[in-house]
Amino acid sequence: GFNAFKRCPKLKEITMNPYVTNFESDSFSDCNSFNHLVISSSVSTINEFNYNRFGKLTALTIPPSVITIANFAFNNFLSLEKITIPPSVRCIPKYSFKGCLNLKEITIDPYKTEFEKDTFSDCSLLKHLIIGSSTTIIKQFDFNSFGKLTNITIPESAIMVGVKSFNGCSTLVDVHIPSSVTNFGESSFAGCSSLKQISIPSASTAIKKSTFEGCSSLTTIVIPSSTKIIEKSAFEGCISL
Repeated sequence: GFNAFKRCPKLKEITMNPYVTNFESDSFSDCNSFNHLVISSSVSTINEFNYNRFGKLTALTIPPSVITIANFAFNNFLSLEKITIPPSVRCIPKYSFKGCLNLKEITIDPYKTEFEKDTFSDCSLLKHLIIGSSTTIIKQFDFNSFGKLTNITIPESAIMVGVKSFNGCSTLVDVHIPSSVTNFGESSFAGCSSLKQISIPSASTAIKKSTFEGCSSLTTIVIPSSTKIIEKSAFEGCISL
C-alpha cells in the first residue's frame, strides 16, 4: 500500500514475487539502503515489469525455479548494476536487457543459457562476468558476445580451462583462476591482448602449447613450482614480459 515501507532506512534486501504482489510506486520511498531484490522461488517466468518502481535497485537475483525470461523483461531497468541468472534459464531473448545502461556485472553459466550476440548491446558498462558455480569445465566460447568484458571470475567448481576457452577475448584485463583448476588446454588465453597478469594455480603441472600466445600486454605471470613442463609457443608474442 501507500508508503508501506516509508522511512525503513536499514532495509537492504527483499524477497517477493513482483508479478502478483501489488504495491504503490512510493511504497519503498526513503528506503535509502534498499538495493537488492530476490525474486521468490514461486516464479517460473520473468515477464516485462517496471522495476524502477522499487526505487534505485542495483542488484537482482533470479531463483532456480525460473526457466523463461520474456522479451523486454528488464527493459529500461536503469539502476540495475548486478544480476544473477541461474542455469535453469535456457534462453535469454534479444531485447531482454534493452536500456540497462548501468549493468556492470552478470553471474551466468554461458554454456547452459543461450543468448544472441547483441543481447547486451545496450549494456556498455558490462565489464565483469562471473561464471556460474555449476560449471566444471571452461569450454571455448565467444566471450566477446557479452560486449567489452575486462574481468572474468572462474568459479571454485571449475577443474579445467579447455582448449581455446578465452581465445581472442581481446578486452580481457584480469581473470580470477581458482586453485581447483588443474589443467589448461592449448591456446586457452591466446590472443587476449589486454591481459596484464595471471597466476597459475599450484596444482597445475604444465603450460600447454600457445596457452598465452599473443598476450602482448602481459607483464606479470606467477608460475608455481609444480609446473614442470612449458610447451612450444606458450608465451610467444608476450612482448611485455
